[in-house]
Amino acid sequence: MDIKVELPPGPRQREFLDYLNSSLRERMGSFGGSSGVAEDGNFETAVAGKTKLDSGEVDLVWKVTIRPDGMLDRVSVFPNQAGDNETGWKISAHALISSVLSSVISERKKKYFKRNFFFYIGEQLDGEYWLPGFRFAPAYPNDPNPHLMNAERIISIDQEIEAIDDMHATSIAEESARRHASRMSLLLNTALYQPDNAHRWVIKNPEDGAGLTSERLQLGFAIKETNLDKMPKKSSVCQLGKYEGRLSAQYRVMGELMSLPPETRKILRGIDSAEPKIREAFDRGARLYQVAATCGRSFPSVGLAYRVAAVEAICKTEDPGGNFSDFMRKHVCSYSDIDDLLNYLYGSVRSAHFHSGEFPNGEFSRTYYFDPLMDAENTHRDAIHRACFQITREAIIRWIVSLLPDDILVSGNES
Repeated sequence: MDIKVELPPGPRQREFLDYLNSSLRERMGSFGGSSGVAEDGNFETAVAGKTKLDSGEVDLVWKVTIRPDGMLDRVSVFPNQAGDNETGWKISAHALISSVLSSVISERKKKYFKRNFFFYIGEQLDGEYWLPGFRFAPAYPNDPNPHLMNAERIISIDQEIEAIDDMHATSIAEESARRHASRMSLLLNTALYQPDNAHRWVIKNPEDGAGLTSERLQLGFAIKETNLDKMPKKSSVCQLGKYEGRLSAQYRVMGELMSLPPETRKILRGIDSAEPKIREAFDRGARLYQVAATCGRSFPSVGLAYRVAAVEAICKTEDPGGNFSDFMRKHVCSYSDIDDLLNYLYGSVRSAHFHSGEFPNGEFSRTYYFDPLMDAENTHRDAIHRACFQITREAIIRWIVSLLPDDILVSGNES
């Protein structure tokens, strides 16, 4: 049985597939699937299994056909077993597809609470922050060592999601949480990364110097008292954050908890209401910056190369042409002459790393330990790279500030 649908590519087609997937999840206990391009050039994806319908449970195949132009042409339903001539299911199957189409039109959804966890290394976040569309908070607010600089922390991004069902809500929440996390990585100048379930070696009882021993344990976070099943009220599980961070800060101050800059909410609202090319450039730059911060912990050359890439993603919004060097000269004020640094960033860092596999920060060079006299080459290289890290962040932050209304005072906008 073929049921014509004819939905062009776009949000409505995606919603139809989401509603259809939700209906099949609800009715099929177990299933197997396949997908691929047929001889006629159409893309076909199918799932087979026992399906609970009003007429009873029937072993059926549900196949969606999408034409080369992206048009969702039809949904085909037929028995999974050859020779099965039972036709009582057809009315129920047709009704299911009609119900799915009706749900797409009426946008029938429910609200679900979803939490997504991210990690970072550093001091504890100083409290919960209620930002546009989500709550950003320490998942373990009672951490006994909040000021430990080299400690792994876990934060939660909590959202209330309008979705078709729980699985659909999970999918939507994961996508938006990753977007929020990349934006917060940029604003906080901190690498937010997702959990890794690998088994790694750890040192047990490190305070026992004489009896140090290692054990391989699974990474993960599970503390019962931190579990939430609904969006909490403000300050009910964690104090409010202070909004005391500096947007232009290059480094953390020892002894201070991590805090969001005061203009965070205005920036996020401004980006979400900006024209699409600005919003997309900001998010692309933020994702590259997050990659730079994450990879840069192990490979500073990679981190710096990706910061250059983040600037390139953002400078596409500038006229004329979106030139990297012009963008940097426009937005960097801390140096009177940065041409040598720009040549180094674009040539010795970006191009040399991506196209020639070079690591200009010296990750694979000889390391000098406990030498009374410092090495001149290393000292010069470190100074150049500190300046490069400074001006790339300065340029990005000043571009962000330029998007805000003139009457908004931006903390730490000096460089």
